[in-house]
Amino acid sequence: AKNFKKNDIHLDIMWSDIDYMKDLGDFTIDNDRYPPEQFRNYLKEYNLRFVPIIDAGIAVGDNEAFIEGQSRDVYIKNSWGKNLVGKVWPGYTTWVDFSHPNASQYWEDMFRKFHEKLPFGGIWLDMNEYASFCNGECNPWEDFPTSGDDDLPHHAGGALPSEKTLSINARHYNNVTELYWHNINGLVENYETRKALKNVGLNDVFILSRANFAGQGRYSTIWFGDNGATYEFMQLSISQAFSYNIFGFPFTGADICGFIWDTQPELCARWMQLGAFFPFARNHNALDAKDQEPYVLGDDVLITSQVSLKARYSILKWYFSRFVELNGTGTVFRPLMWQYPQDDTVYTCLLYTSDAADDLLCVDLGGRRIIKKKKT
Repeated sequence: AKNFKKNDIHLDIMWSDIDYMKDLGDFTIDNDRYPPEQFRNYLKEYNLRFVPIIDAGIAVGDNEAFIEGQSRDVYIKNSWGKNLVGKVWPGYTTWVDFSHPNASQYWEDMFRKFHEKLPFGGIWLDMNEYASFCNGECNPWEDFPTSGDDDLPHHAGGALPSEKTLSINARHYNNVTELYWHNINGLVENYETRKALKNVGLNDVFILSRANFAGQGRYSTIWFGDNGATYEFMQLSISQAFSYNIFGFPFTGADICGFIWDTQPELCARWMQLGAFFPFARNHNALDAKDQEPYVLGDDVLITSQVSLKARYSILKWYFSRFVELNGTGTVFRPLMWQYPQDDTVYTCLLYTSDAADDLLCVDLGGRRIIKKKKT
C-alpha cells in the first residue's frame, strides 16, 4: 500500500489469498505474519478495505472450523457414511453440505467469529466447484474403501466426473448424491455466504466467486479464474466479459496482467489499459510468478497504469449509475455492434473493448486506434 501511494496508483482493496491463514486453514489468521490489531491499523492508515479468500474445503484436524462443523454434522459424506475427505492447500479437507439444516447457522457463526478477529469488507470464495487434489476422494486412514463412481453415459471433455473434485456418489443430506448437487455447490455456498455476511452486519455485501451457476449473479460476482499471462488470455477476457453479462453477471473481469506465468511489461501495460474499463478490475497473480505491481515493471507500465486507472476513476460514478439504472437487468458491458448495429465501422474495425452503455471510449487490443462513440 505504501508503494502504491508513493507511485500515485489508486488502491481501494487489499486482497489476500491464503497467505494470511494459519496453516492455510479457513477462518484462521496467522498472528505472527498478520497480527490483527496491527493489520487493522494498517488498513485504516491507508483507507483500504480488506477482502480475504475463503476456500471451500475445511481443513481436517485440530482447528475450530473443523471441530465445530463436526459437532453439527454438516459435512458431505462418502457412500460409507463417513466424512468425505479430499485434499486442498492445508492438506486433508472436507466440505460443508449446504443442504444440511445445521449448515446455514454454522457458516454464519464462522464468519461472525472471523469478522470479530479481523473486520473485512467482502469475501472472496475460491475452489468452490468443489475442487480437490484427489480424484473423488482421498483415503488418509485406510480403514474403509474409497467411494468412487464415474459410471455416466457421457464424460464432458473426456474427463472423469470425479477428476479433481468429489465423487458423484458422495452423499448430501437426506442421502441425495453429489451427482445432483455438484453444479450448484458454488451457487448455494454464495447464497449462504451472502446471508451470513448480512447477518454479521455488512451493509454492502461484496462476494467474489470462482464457481458460478445460473441465477448466482443476484448474490455475488465472479472473475474468470486462473488465466495466463499471454495476449491470448487478454483477448479472451473480452468475450468472457460479454458472455457473462448475458449470463447475468454484469460485474466481471479477469486477473489483469495474468495469473499464472511471468507477465511481460508491454503485455501488462496493454492489459492495464484494457482492464481499467472492465466492470471489475483487479491485478492478481500466482505466488510462484514474478511480481507484477505496476511500479516494479518499469516506467512504461507505471505511467500507463497511472493514466488508465485515473481514467477509470473518472467514470466510476457513471458506471455505478448504469448498474442502478438497469437494476439487475440487461448488460452493462457489451460490444459496440450491440449499441450501434447500423454502423458498419463497428463490424470491420478490430474493436475489442466495449462501450458498456451509451457513451464510452473503445480501444483496440493493440492500443493503436481510439474511437469515441456518442449515441445520436
